[in-house]
Amino acid sequence: MLFYFSTHTTYGITADSTSVDKLLKLWERSSRDLYDTACGTLFQQELASRFKAHGTIDYTLPALSGLTDLTASDKRLRIIIWTHALATEETLYKGMVVYRDAKDSLQIRVLKDRQIPVKDGHIDEQWFNLPCTPDEWIGAVYYTIQPFEFQGVKAYLLLGVAGRTPLCTRKVVETMYLDATGELQLGLPCLAYSNTRIFQRIFYSYSTRVAMTLQLIAQGQQVLIDHLAPSSPQYSGIPQFYGPDGSQDRFVLSSGGYWRHESDVLVADPVEHTPNKNLRYNKGY
Repeated sequence: MLFYFSTHTTYGITADSTSVDKLLKLWERSSRDLYDTACGTLFQQELASRFKAHGTIDYTLPALSGLTDLTASDKRLRIIIWTHALATEETLYKGMVVYRDAKDSLQIRVLKDRQIPVKDGHIDEQWFNLPCTPDEWIGAVYYTIQPFEFQGVKAYLLLGVAGRTPLCTRKVVETMYLDATGELQLGLPCLAYSNTRIFQRIFYSYSTRVAMTLQLIAQGQQVLIDHLAPSSPQYSGIPQFYGPDGSQDRFVLSSGGYWRHESDVLVADPVEHTPNKNLRYNKGY
């Protein structure tokens, strides 16, 4: 049931044995049944109740294999996510965000996956500016979170995997922020390809047989991106035949909080990635 990334941070507060036992039992029960999403919901509810009871963002969770647990470097936002495999070979994401609002009060928001399937890997550009809330979240397992400020708004850049099938993998650059009322929101118009092409999030789709670099560099001020292209011209527009073409792009954080896109960049210390199969890719878009 549970896959992708597993990270766990240990903090200084000890969970009581009763709550730990209940969490472990729900987790084990859910893990035994690949399709037991209802049990995943019970685990989600129990997890939220634990944070409410302890009233702290650094509540210590037991080590749960497959659970992704990320805390931002400012210690004001924590994201916990896990996955359920579906019979359709798609993935259902579940999770929650624990954060401190402007008044330093602890807030907990459950994330509800709106379930946009990967299918053949095609991406609709309308998704890039699709209105999203925690109740209509484009599910993903995040592996990086970077705080930044956008025009006076406290925000977070998230990098993650937003679905995988035997044919295609989909990655996402997502944004999260607190609005004027202190409510958690998804999608900030800060990813700029030009002055007129500005998006709230970006998706990339490519063959599951290969690996794609999408990660922070330069002390969190840049995002390095493998440029994707089809393995042969006749496969143009068919994501399952896309992979890195040897060039790289990046987003660079500007002083105004925009992440500005730059094409065909060279980095001093390139990030290595090893495809599962030795393939050559043509230049593409």
